[in-house]
Amino acid sequence: MLTCIVIVVGFLRSATFFEATLSASTSIHNAMARRVLRAPLSFFHTNPSGRIVNRFSKDQGQVDDLLPSCLFDALQSAFLVVGAIVLVAIAVPVVLPVFVPLALAFFWIRRRYIIASREVKRWEAVTRSPVFASFSATLKGLPTIRAFGAAERFQTSFLDLMAHNGDWWFAFISTSSLSAHQAAAGGGVRASGAPPALIHSRSFHVLALDEATANVDRATDELIQTALRDFAHRDREAHGRVLLVIAHRLDTVMDTDTLLVLNAGELVESGPPSALAATPGGVFARMVTAARLAAPAAAKGEAAAAAAAGGGGAQ
Repeated sequence: MLTCIVIVVGFLRSATFFEATLSASTSIHNAMARRVLRAPLSFFHTNPSGRIVNRFSKDQGQVDDLLPSCLFDALQSAFLVVGAIVLVAIAVPVVLPVFVPLALAFFWIRRRYIIASREVKRWEAVTRSPVFASFSATLKGLPTIRAFGAAERFQTSFLDLMAHNGDWWFAFISTSSLSAHQAAAGGGVRASGAPPALIHSRSFHVLALDEATANVDRATDELIQTALRDFAHRDREAHGRVLLVIAHRLDTVMDTDTLLVLNAGELVESGPPSALAATPGGVFARMVTAARLAAPAAAKGEAAAAAAAGGGGAQ
């Protein structure tokens, strides 16, 4: 009975909270749209289109997606802390004076952090608006840009704007909890959004990588794999660390000690990669053969595309 009550109360709490946040974000969007639609022409001359699009897209998206979950977690953490303090006060009242300097230190750190993080976030939003403005202006003036052969100049300018915004976004991630090292089960560490150099320098007992290079090109993948091999080799000799890799490219796992091949969630093969690749009719051996056959075809396709691009430029 008590379990059912807890489930119902938790469901009602979550539903009420997210309904309230949805209503608040809807009200903010409607009020903003109403003001923009009724704004005089001087408003559009003063504010570029990229800034307006930024408010309706990225900023409104954060209000819809990020703010409710952060507020929910903050309230939940606050109630947990208050409950813990009350329990400690009841069980060991002599500890209560310790909370006073701890609270003062917490508020001092919070004040110092808010000043920096708010400014970094503001600059991230400020540098994002020119990206939208440049993209919108390029779409509107595309025929003129092509007629005067200024496509490369506009592309370079757009990439510079994106890089400038990316610098501030990286700074914001570095100063926020999104880059924190989250404690995993068993005392491990899960590094979310941490820089590769930071991951490389940490003293991990177990480092798990789930398709860490899925969204990078092959050149970047080779650099990352070289760093990971050095990391695994150095730690394996010195401390006996474990490196777990879930890969989508075969060359990523060819240097591992043991390879597990899964099919439909079931283990079909296991052993050293060299032994599995030499097994006639094996699943991994067939994958290696298919990859070797596909590599020359991909190279020919890239060469043909480069030749076609060179021929088009010569004409």
